[in-house]
Amino acid sequence: MTVRVALADDSSLVREALTGLLAAMPDVELVAACRNVDELRAAIDDASPDIVLTEIPMPPSMTDEGLRLAAELRETHPETAVIALSDRYDPAYALALLESGADRRGYLIKKRLQSPRQLLAAIETVVTGEIPFRITAIDRSGNESAPSSTLSIRYEALPTPEPDNVIELRG
Repeated sequence: MTVRVALADDSSLVREALTGLLAAMPDVELVAACRNVDELRAAIDDASPDIVLTEIPMPPSMTDEGLRLAAELRETHPETAVIALSDRYDPAYALALLESGADRRGYLIKKRLQSPRQLLAAIETVVTGEIPFRITAIDRSGNESAPSSTLSIRYEALPTPEPDNVIELRG
């Protein structure tokens, strides 16, 4: 089965690099490489990709356009999977992406991608509806029952778990 991918990143260098990687992958067809969310919306309507790889902060506001698009796609194109790409890990981004459900959603930190195989595995995992990470609530003492004031989340990216990744959220 060929996976149809639409890509959006405002950096031409990143967009070209990902375009080259995706073009070399077996069973992947790049249907669009976009500079911003407006171009990506049009490409999604025209090409009906199986998955969208989108940078989170993009023009015009350079804030959370990729996350807002992911939420919008839940309503307009529920069959389209989304992987949000970022230069850094931000717990607020991860939680916003998962707010309407984790199915067919993924979050990748660009600098942590070490091989094209990892990107392909993430695409295949998210497209098939598998949840690409586990989330466990951990309290300050390391127990799995979090108090209401402070919540830490331990996440493990799948298929290659990274159990040392812990994010603390204060509420």
